[in-house]
Amino acid sequence: MQFLCLHGMGTNSQIFELQTAAIRHALGDHHTYEFIEGSIPCAPAPGTSTLSHADDEFFRYLDDTDINASGLAALNQLDEFIRETGPYDALFAFSEGAGLAASLLVRRARLNGSSNAAVGAGVGVGGPGADLPLIKCAVFFSAGVPRDPETGRLMDPEVDGEVIDVPTAHIWGKNDDLYPSFGPVLSRLCKADMKEVYVHDGGHMIPGARDMEAVKNCASVIRKTTELATIFC
Repeated sequence: MQFLCLHGMGTNSQIFELQTAAIRHALGDHHTYEFIEGSIPCAPAPGTSTLSHADDEFFRYLDDTDINASGLAALNQLDEFIRETGPYDALFAFSEGAGLAASLLVRRARLNGSSNAAVGAGVGVGGPGADLPLIKCAVFFSAGVPRDPETGRLMDPEVDGEVIDVPTAHIWGKNDDLYPSFGPVLSRLCKADMKEVYVHDGGHMIPGARDMEAVKNCASVIRKTTELATIFC
């Protein structure tokens, strides 16, 4: 599968490559990964010093000074990027990037009646029924809560229900200081019979070479998700 990869707030595409290296290695060499950068400069996230250089820049996707406008802009930019450089089979995203990726899938579901519809059919860059390949599944690490693509409000499973119906993998840490907002909320917005969940012992991070058991378990749920995608998509 070809994955489109979105990093978390206060990092960058190179850091996300390092953060996911062990899991990607465990998944084997039959996948490809395209890492994209946020457009909003920001301060580095905690714990990034060992993964970055002194002159590195750090980014995010949303701007706190205008969450609604920047969120819509980010969605449109993501749609346009996929239209211009795709196809991509799947999304591979962490933290704020995962929330944005999920908002994209919600938008697809609303515009096309199913999140299995063409990802390129975005507001401002196309319309429902655009003839583009499907996003078949998504992998979310410590996922942020997606924002409603129309109103910008934080989505709520009690209000919105299971609105994402492509296969999904949800991975988060039981010691994440952003729990339970990050991870479980997005999980509950996805179809119960099309998702895999793995909770590791860490915090707001992606398991790496120091915890190969967690890496193995992450790879396992991701494989199950991609296999399910080949059946339903």
